[in-house]
Amino acid sequence: MRSLVFLNPMGRALLPALALLGAATVAEAQTGPAAAALPFAGYLQAVQAHSLELQAQQTTVTAARAGVGMAGIRPDPQLSLGASREQAHTGLPRPTSVNPAISWELETGGKRAARIRAAQSNVRLTEAQLEGFRRGLFSDAAGAFAEACRTREVLARKQQTLAALGEVVRVNEVRRKAGDVGGVELLQSRVERDQYAAEVTLSGADAQAALLALSVPLGASAAEVLGTVQAERPLACDFAPYAQGGDLQALLPQALAAREDIRIAEAQLTNARDKAALVAANRWVNPTLALGVTATPGHGAGTGADGAPFDAAARS
Repeated sequence: MRSLVFLNPMGRALLPALALLGAATVAEAQTGPAAAALPFAGYLQAVQAHSLELQAQQTTVTAARAGVGMAGIRPDPQLSLGASREQAHTGLPRPTSVNPAISWELETGGKRAARIRAAQSNVRLTEAQLEGFRRGLFSDAAGAFAEACRTREVLARKQQTLAALGEVVRVNEVRRKAGDVGGVELLQSRVERDQYAAEVTLSGADAQAALLALSVPLGASAAEVLGTVQAERPLACDFAPYAQGGDLQALLPQALAAREDIRIAEAQLTNARDKAALVAANRWVNPTLALGVTATPGHGAGTGADGAPFDAAARS
């Protein structure tokens, strides 16, 4: 943008007035209902409470924890009951034999302990994946919040500049009537004001789009959940600067150990080892302990000396 140069004392006298006008506008823009502003921590809490994707990831941890209890279940004993009867018809009574039996598979090779270790390492893996997803979600939310603050500040500064350009046009109109400037300077100031007004409109659209982008990490409308309307509840963008302290070389190993991708990779390696140990334990043969009896009811029929059947039951 080309600036106008005032060539007479009257124009130079207007410069301090314009500077004071801009400073007052900046101070007015910076003054707002701070108590009603949405802080960054509050936005992150809302993301954690309303994100459907985060809730879906949390269910995987619940399922993995339930798998630990299922892995500790031993084989159930098996109860069987059979019945048999003589098929040949000899004219003699054919009693039915009952065969109850109970069997129990005995696990060997540490199969149960290997299953529990694999299930526990799977829980740690899902927890690491959940933490990595949460950090990624918070990172996206922080980027959206910062972008909303940036576009809002850019729009405020451009609106102040547009107001100053409008004041320049008004002053040039007065000076044009007084004969201090020509029509070209007045027309130039109007063109620059109108061109900058288009940039302000574009910045306003960017700020509105950034506010709408706050709904993406939330999984819901930010206007409904948070009421993030600039006229009602603006964003609290007064971030405190980061004060670097401590030994940087000592912080680097801690930062690397806290990286979610490294923690997930370590959990995957541990889980793979536990699964390999479970496969090796499953190669052991499980013996089965079985116990059964055969019960045949007695009867009062018999065979005489001549081979003829007779009934040995008592008669009255």
